[in-house]
Amino acid sequence: MNICIIVFSPSGHTLQAAKMLQAALQEHSIQVQLLNITRQKEIFDNHDLPDYLQKNVEPHDVLCIGGPVYAGHLEGNVQKLIMALPAPDKNWGKLAIPFVTYGGLHSSIALQEAGSLLHAGNRINIMGVKMASFHSLSQTLPFKINESRPGLQEEAVAHEMAARLKQTMSIGNYIDVRQSFSYASLLHKVALKFLNQDYFHSKYRTVRADPTICTGCGSCQKHCPVNLIKIVNRKAIRVDNGNYCLLCAECYHHCPQKAIVHEFLEKKIAKKLRSEKAKYNETPQSAVYPLLNE
Repeated sequence: MNICIIVFSPSGHTLQAAKMLQAALQEHSIQVQLLNITRQKEIFDNHDLPDYLQKNVEPHDVLCIGGPVYAGHLEGNVQKLIMALPAPDKNWGKLAIPFVTYGGLHSSIALQEAGSLLHAGNRINIMGVKMASFHSLSQTLPFKINESRPGLQEEAVAHEMAARLKQTMSIGNYIDVRQSFSYASLLHKVALKFLNQDYFHSKYRTVRADPTICTGCGSCQKHCPVNLIKIVNRKAIRVDNGNYCLLCAECYHHCPQKAIVHEFLEKKIAKKLRSEKAKYNETPQSAVYPLLNE
């Protein structure tokens, strides 16, 4: 059995989760290709996502697609990734396992969205996985949300997924289980049906470097997951390469000069996380779907 894991991981936590899945699968003698598309020039500068996938994805039986939850939704670039997948054939597996990582507040409808998109591409969702992870935007706050995650609990979830996959493949009875991904509250389902990521984020996508402080070290350019920053004349500038700012704050957190102006983080996120920290705490925080007791 061969499985291909494709992951988009702005802050590195979804990649960490993907590596947990890879290790668990390999312990069950499953061949794994792990492909990290974050910051790939062909995708984010040249916009050759379909061609990139054709060139880099190896033949597989099961396709595992992973990405983070942003504003309750599956991050937009991961949605584009799924929609760009070639139709299943002898090289591209028909079986799929979506997985999402989220900052501990709520994973909302993201896994459901991934399952629906994979189904629309004629794939069968044989499982789904969610993993709690460190909320990277809480780095600058007095409290840190899920600072040590993904951790031991998520490793256990990875091993459960691997064991269940091996059993499912041995039986050969493939049933689409995407209905089990619909665990979000009715309020979230209704609200997010009409409110996309742009509704929450668009007015804050003005992240930039203050030229009076920036020294052109290149750290922000190195860490931007969609290649929106370039160093020109020893200054970091935003470039229009057809992508959008994720507000992931990787440039902000890694700038040694504190030159990044990030209004969403500085004005909005601290208040939002403080109010939501006690409001949401999914149970279970990390899991394989369908749950074994369903």
